[in-house]
Amino acid sequence: MVTEECTFFYNWLENEVEIIRQIKCFYKWMWDDIISVNYVWLKSWGVKPKSLERKKEIFDEWFSKLPQLLPIRNSSCVVDNDNLKWNPVVSVSGSDVNILGWDFRTYLLYELREHLNIYTDVYDEEDERFYPELIDEVQKINNENFKYDESKDIPYLKEIILYWSSGWRGFGLSYHPENARIHPIVKTHIAEEEK
Repeated sequence: MVTEECTFFYNWLENEVEIIRQIKCFYKWMWDDIISVNYVWLKSWGVKPKSLERKKEIFDEWFSKLPQLLPIRNSSCVVDNDNLKWNPVVSVSGSDVNILGWDFRTYLLYELREHLNIYTDVYDEEDERFYPELIDEVQKINNENFKYDESKDIPYLKEIILYWSSGWRGFGLSYHPENARIHPIVKTHIAEEEK
């Protein structure tokens, strides 16, 4: 067995190559989701052109306006924008962009959850098994951090986060009625295509 010691988070003083590679991946993953994987097209982009070149022009212009995404660990990154009230940390996997925390504390509780002993096992009568649930103190922090607030905005990125129902939770929104058992991921916009 070969073991290698590495840092849990990117080291911005030493991991320049990995960080630059990760920043380029954010672009590539989103672009792939537009041209092949999910054929994503945001409402703000207008009618979807037939031409791949035109699609790329529109996407490149939009991507150039995004706040800087600074990699922290794997696909997690902090949104760098001095004009934002919040400093959100997001996970970027193609068009599937999710908010992991509206501040760094909430993100760290998420990222380090397996190492912090912040869960308690709760027995589910229906399933006849135990499930881990956050302890009350951490759940309270989570609930407060993810509750709806009009000031929660990430220019340009918000639309792609809300494109899938899985991103709605990050803004304190819910696609499904309370206590729904099934939460499918559904698109919230189907683009009109160029004729």
